[in-house]
Amino acid sequence: MNKKTIYLAGKVPKSDTEDFVDWRLECKKNLGEDTYNYISPLENRAEETDTFAVFGQCCSQIKRADIILVHANKKLGAGTSQEMLIAKYFGKAVITYLPKNTPHRKTNIVLTGKNIADWIHPFIAECSDIIVESYDELSQAVLELSNKKIKDILIVDEALSYYEKLYLKN
Repeated sequence: MNKKTIYLAGKVPKSDTEDFVDWRLECKKNLGEDTYNYISPLENRAEETDTFAVFGQCCSQIKRADIILVHANKKLGAGTSQEMLIAKYFGKAVITYLPKNTPHRKTNIVLTGKNIADWIHPFIAECSDIIVESYDELSQAVLELSNKKIKDILIVDEALSYYEKLYLKN
């Protein structure tokens, strides 16, 4: 049986002097170093001054992966959020590690006058196929993907149509 390949999407250091803890190491340890093949945007890094190559590198790595794992316990950057949409473009499964009470997931908040018990940022919620809160749940989620319909880029059209039917009654 071929091992699944997981692309590890999330924070990358923005300078050589940034204090950066590579969460990818902990993730691989928890999922099993030898259980999956891992792809990281930190590997085989394109020259940072060649922005088109950096963009192409991430697109290539996402295209080659079976699963995109988004590490979202900290505030996500523009690159990670775009990687989620690129994953949907390629029809790839997206599992998002998003514990409660982190920047993109809040408990018992009031928005537009309504209490929301477990608010998840809408873009993360809708571009994710599964959202987990722990590494234990993450391991189980990878196994459950075979029984789950994976969203693709059509999620954009579906959301647009849903919104227009509900809110733009012309």
